[in-house]
Order: sequence, then structure tokens, then C-alpha cells
Amino acid sequence: MIAKNALEQRKKLPKSKKGGLDPTEARKEGVKSGVSTARKLAKGGNLGWDTISSMASFARFLNRKQTPKIKNAVNLWGGKTGIEWAQRKLKERERN
Repeated sequence: MIAKNALEQRKKLPKSKKGGLDPTEARKEGVKSGVSTARKLAKGGNLGWDTISSMASFARFLNRKQTPKIKNAVNLWGGKTGIEWAQRKLKERERN
């Protein structure tokens, strides 16, 4: 739900305030797209370990000042809840 709301919010904002990279922008930067991840999360399908790992690594943004742009970018990755879930899944995988 967080990711779906972030996608809807992103549509309403001007480019300078959207937060997160769309798939084309992300490819140019050589990183994962928050928009692509949000679409996967909104569909509710299974996530691969690559996506889960990317979600977990987005935790670095949780400690930044939460401007509207950063908050929306974080929410594209599932928000604090989704990022912490991804971190737990990676820890569980390491233990097994």
C-alpha cells in the first residue's frame, strides 16, 4: 500500500519533487529503480533476492532529513516498514 500510494503521489508532483528514479533514469545511473520496485510491491508478487537486497540497502535514506522528495523515494521502496522487512529477510537468508 505504501509503494502504491508513492506511485500515485509521484504522478502528481513536478519532476523536481518526485523522488526516486524511473527505470530509464536508473539504468543511466547504473542503479535499481524505486519506481520499478514500487510497481512490484503494488502488484503483491514475489520479490527476488536482488530486489530485496536493493530494498534493504535503501535504509541509508531513513536517516536523512525527510524532505517530501526523500520521503516519497523511501516510500517507493516500501517505506520504513518495507525496508526493515527486507533487512530481516536478508538476515534470515544468511542464517539458513
